[in-house]
Amino acid sequence: MIKKILVLLVTIMMIFSLVSVVSAEQTPGNMILQGEYMLDGDIHWKTLAGTDTTGGQRASLIEGQGTVASTRSIDQRIGEINVDEEIIVETSDKHPFDSMEVILAARANFDGDGETTQLYGSYVSPHQGEVAHIIEQTRMTQEIDDDDFNYIDTFTVNYEVDLTDGEFRRYIDVSGEISETYINDYIDVDGMVSIREAFELYDVQFPVEAAQMWFDLF
Repeated sequence: MIKKILVLLVTIMMIFSLVSVVSAEQTPGNMILQGEYMLDGDIHWKTLAGTDTTGGQRASLIEGQGTVASTRSIDQRIGEINVDEEIIVETSDKHPFDSMEVILAARANFDGDGETTQLYGSYVSPHQGEVAHIIEQTRMTQEIDDDDFNYIDTFTVNYEVDLTDGEFRRYIDVSGEISETYINDYIDVDGMVSIREAFELYDVQFPVEAAQMWFDLF
């Protein structure tokens, strides 16, 4: 099954390669990274992206021995970060010590009630010979309300995962100070997983200082 999935993803990559790799509108302050990746072997791939103008950050860690096929777009600009990522990982059933881990995490660009970590994160690790397919879209924006001189923030995550068999954990710990709302939701599964999920927080808040190494959730 993984071979069919990889062939399909490679075909999609070839189609996208006919278009300019950077197609977003260019304005001063933009930073854009887009790519298509086929990796096999002993892999360590770590990314931390963010904007100091908002404090929002998005992190990913792909590590282990196996096969990875991925498409990714990271678009950062003043007061905004957008990340679109699709990842397919497989561990071989021929090598008993092979394992793969995928951690994706986003930290909101405002501090909520001060008691929550403002994180949305997931951990995926397929068992031997199994496959994981992950799609995540993350949006964090900040605008200034000229009337009230407040920062209007949004934090949006659209997340999909299909895991044939393996370990899965998903963590949400977010609150809104103005709305006085909060959610703490944790999923822990050893087995098959299929999830389609959308999360959004819209609030008025001042930005917080960007943190480092906060995404070591699991």
